[in-house]
Amino acid sequence: MSATTGVIYYPKTNLQLNANFGTAWRAPHVSELFSNGVHHGSASFEVGDATMIPEKAYNTIAGLTYNTKNQKLLLQTNIYCNLINNFIYLQPQNTTILTVRGAFPVFAYKQTNALLTGIDWQMSYQLTQTLKVNHKGSYLYAYDRKQHQFLVMMPPTRLETGAEYQLHDTKHFTDNYVSVSVQTVFEQKCTT
Repeated sequence: MSATTGVIYYPKTNLQLNANFGTAWRAPHVSELFSNGVHHGSASFEVGDATMIPEKAYNTIAGLTYNTKNQKLLLQTNIYCNLINNFIYLQPQNTTILTVRGAFPVFAYKQTNALLTGIDWQMSYQLTQTLKVNHKGSYLYAYDRKQHQFLVMMPPTRLETGAEYQLHDTKHFTDNYVSVSVQTVFEQKCTT
């Protein structure tokens, strides 16, 4: 059984607040249950667990969108918190297995109770009629509530800043633009 509910509120015409709460569940995939061999797409040896049970999640998200009346500035942010019981993930096993194709690192499917919380944001500002600057980012805090440590293989913090130049329309092409951006991806530190 899954359910979701939400609300959107406009305290001003150019300001939107929203909130959602939902529950969900997911049964383990056949690969998560019965893998026992080389995964050629990732060059790793994966080991499943046939005793795994479905994930159960409780998800909350709150957001804010602000757009100036002249449409020059857009600010948007979402904060979320997900509690996932029996969260399924691949855990590195700190060992290799030797096959006829060579040695492969071993990963095992595991379950734990997880807390996934974070924030996503974006901003754009129209400097001139043809030039716009953009910035966006995301931060994720992923914690294993059973082992009292951070979850492995989760996306690190990432930032992206750029500019977009709108080209003039031609007879055959419209809404064309040239953009340049710089993306920064932080190193994921998994310390207990």
